[in-house]
Amino acid sequence: MKTVIHYFKQWALIRYLRLGIGLVFLFEMIDSGLWALGFVVAFFFFQAFFMSCSADSCGIRLPKKKK
Repeated sequence: MKTVIHYFKQWALIRYLRLGIGLVFLFEMIDSGLWALGFVVAFFFFQAFFMSCSADSCGIRLPKKKK
């Protein structure tokens, strides 16, 4: 259980937002019976669990100025 808690403590706010949006679409998919929303749910869950920025890899690299 400590491993799971440690995993979620490393998340940024955007990952929690993606998970929340995915959960909203999941409940809407179940409630309305629109199973095609499963693709949207899978997309947001994939982003939440597998896409992350580590060691400033998501930053924009500016080209070096020539002198």
